[in-house]
Amino acid sequence: MISIAYIIQDLYLGGIPTILLNLSSNMREQFNFHFIATENPLINPQFNALGRASYFGDDWGKITQYLVDNNIQIVQYGNKQEYLTVAKNAGVPIIIERTAGPRSCGLNRSGVTHVIASTKGTIQLIRKNYTGDITL
Repeated sequence: MISIAYIIQDLYLGGIPTILLNLSSNMREQFNFHFIATENPLINPQFNALGRASYFGDDWGKITQYLVDNNIQIVQYGNKQEYLTVAKNAGVPIIIERTAGPRSCGLNRSGVTHVIASTKGTIQLIRKNYTGDITL
């Protein structure tokens, strides 16, 4: 089974964690899920019911090693250049960025395999520095 890691700031409450829980619930037969939080140590217990949820703070070396040790094949991240860097350093073959509106459209995407745009209006902004696949 394919191992996928989601690296986000918060795995406790909010819009993105809720979307992530719903998405993962619908795909739990297809993937081994790993959820990594970097800013809030509180983790919604539903994440551990779907896979393995961990808090690493900003220990980028530890996150990189985790990705290697768990043979992560896909990383999805959002809004932080450090998340892309750890995925690349771990040699993850598929790296997917989820944007967060116009503020994240100008990030360096070297090494990104696919971008999920937050809105239709941001696609043109993303295209300024990314020529790969984009979905909404």
